[in-house]
Amino acid sequence: MVRLSSKKQDTTESELHSKTGESFQGSPICVIVPPLKYKMNLAALAAFDFARTSHSRWDGNTQRWGKAMNKNNQRGFSLIELLIVVAIIGIIAAIAIPNLIKSQQAAHETAALTEVQTIGKQQVLYSVTKGRGKFADLTTLGSLAYVDSNMATGNKGGYVFASTPINADGMPAMFDTTAHPSAVGNFGTGNRSYYSNETMVVFETEGIAPPTATPQDRVPKDGTPIQ
Repeated sequence: MVRLSSKKQDTTESELHSKTGESFQGSPICVIVPPLKYKMNLAALAAFDFARTSHSRWDGNTQRWGKAMNKNNQRGFSLIELLIVVAIIGIIAAIAIPNLIKSQQAAHETAALTEVQTIGKQQVLYSVTKGRGKFADLTTLGSLAYVDSNMATGNKGGYVFASTPINADGMPAMFDTTAHPSAVGNFGTGNRSYYSNETMVVFETEGIAPPTATPQDRVPKDGTPIQ
């Protein structure tokens, strides 16, 4: 940029007018002149050249960096990375699934124990109301709404239930109530079976076969009483 002083204003204006075809009026004028026709300060020229070179280099680096980032963003998972993810999921599943199944089995066992106790209470209620001192099976208790419809079918919560009246000559009325899981083992619905009768004591045993008792001996020998 060249600044023209007021002392040389007349000649400068004439000169610029002859070269640009424009007239300039007023005092000191600032114009940007082409580098081929006017001398430029060497320091300014060097600074301009450096800035131009640096800008070009920065643009090139920026473009290369952007392309590299796009390639990284588009890169998918490798086979090893996928195998690692699958292995981690497998380890988590191996730990979590057995614990979940055990929790479900424990819940089924607790619910079955409660149902056996409820059946015993409903048998007594039936005996003193409509049974005339006798007991009934689950189908009869269900038809009279002493137990719910699911229990009346004998299957509920992963367990198989039965309640059978016992009428022996010369002996008071009795009943046997049993409950066992529909499947046992690591992936079964439970691993404990239950037995109860008119004494209202519940016995338990491991496995799918519930304890048993005879009309003469109402305490099963193959079960442990639940305190």
